Amino acid sequence: MGGDPDATFAEFLRFAQQKPNHHWLPQSLYVPKNLSFLGALENFTEDFERVQRVAIEAGLVESAFTPPNLNSTRSRHYSDYFSDVERKLVEEMYRVDIDRFGYTF
Repeated sequence: MGGDPDATFAEFLRFAQQKPNHHWLPQSLYVPKNLSFLGALENFTEDFERVQRVAIEAGLVESAFTPPNLNSTRSRHYSDYFSDVERKLVEEMYRVDIDRFGYTF
């Protein structure tokens, strides 16, 4: 495997399971458990607005900012991009994230 440009995603996932590395560990390991709010890219606009409101109310920023909406094409559900084998491997590797962050897979 080790950098093989012709490796399939399933081969990479198997490699990643055998060779733990901080680049592909579950994100739950890096996110504190006692957060009052955790935003998600899937809800970027709404989550950004929520954080911005809190920042304005706290006097941390003076006015609202609307980030540009670039590359906003609609795509399929992320799980549609995986084969059955890849889906099983991802579910095994990231079960804690799927459960904690409320994803469906």
